[in-house]
Amino acid sequence: MKSSFLDSIISNSVYLGYFQVNKNNTMTFETFHKKPSGQRNKKFFDDLGDIVYFMLVRGKLMKIGKAAGSKGWYGRISTYQMGSKADQTNKMIIQKMHEMKENRIDIVAIKAPRVTSTVKCPVTNKQIKIELETAAQLERLLANKYLNEMDVNSLPFCSQIG
Repeated sequence: MKSSFLDSIISNSVYLGYFQVNKNNTMTFETFHKKPSGQRNKKFFDDLGDIVYFMLVRGKLMKIGKAAGSKGWYGRISTYQMGSKADQTNKMIIQKMHEMKENRIDIVAIKAPRVTSTVKCPVTNKQIKIELETAAQLERLLANKYLNEMDVNSLPFCSQIG
């Protein structure tokens, strides 16, 4: 079953690069967003800010995740590159990739803009402006929309949705 929602995700996303699953159960992130020296362009990824990212294997959506806060996508790269030593999610991803006999996970992302809200400070009783992160809510909303459209309960690389 083809997903028009997935087509919309891809057409509105920026391509970040891909993870190569290695024989030693680690993953290496490859990207064309590089400095002239050949190093990854950290500034490019930092400038994206908060994002919702999508993991695809041969065009099939496998995971929707978020990368926000001070470490953003660069922090997620570090966790994924640790491979199966990092956490259960990585173990599951690598195991499923081996089962599928695949070794490349493409990553696309959309910006998850922060919003400014005015609230009454419970300490001073004055109106203050605060910046709110939207990545977690967008991740959940988009995951639920995709799952409903495809009439499935989960994505292959996700251990929980909700």
